Amino acid sequence: QLYGQHGSMADEYVPTAERLDGQWDDSIPVAKAICDYEVEVRHGFVRKTFGILGVQLAVTFGWVLLCAYHDGTRLYMQQNSWPIVLGSVASVVAIIGMVCCIQTVRSYP
Repeated sequence: QLYGQHGSMADEYVPTAERLDGQWDDSIPVAKAICDYEVEVRHGFVRKTFGILGVQLAVTFGWVLLCAYHDGTRLYMQQNSWPIVLGSVASVVAIIGMVCCIQTVRSYP
């Protein structure tokens, strides 16, 4: 197992490649501390993250409004369960895929 070093505050967490037994593993890349990045890079990360989150929330909210207030869509959803089943199966498949391919999930550009 790996652990990180904590500073005086929680936002000062710096991941390390040191194992619990005290030995170092050089094959594990050590992450760069967030505070070491340029301000523009940090702002870009936050902007991109909140942009993705905003789009996800807008699509979800729009779908809920459509299903709740559009009579044709509401009636279709009440009479056909396949969209809900398809969404549920897709979610489970995505979760299983993330569990099976953990290295891919943890990679970043």
